[in-house]
Amino acid sequence: LRKKYRGYDAAQVLRDIYFKNAHLPLKKADIQSRVTSSSIKNHISESTAYRILKSAREIFAYHRGLTIPNDAYASLEEIVS
Repeated sequence: LRKKYRGYDAAQVLRDIYFKNAHLPLKKADIQSRVTSSSIKNHISESTAYRILKSAREIFAYHRGLTIPNDAYASLEEIVS
């Protein structure tokens, strides 16, 4: 993710969104509010935060051997290698 999102701390965005209060069950619109607060904190747009989340999900699926969309394979080869 760091190669693809130069200048952004993608790991921090993931921590802000997915690991904040990880022991509690998600409520309605939790992810959306976390994306908003993380994008303000990290000085990025919300759409960039959602792209980072999408890439993280695709990388996770790739490493687990799960099915991902065909168009994601080309971009994952650049990120994973």
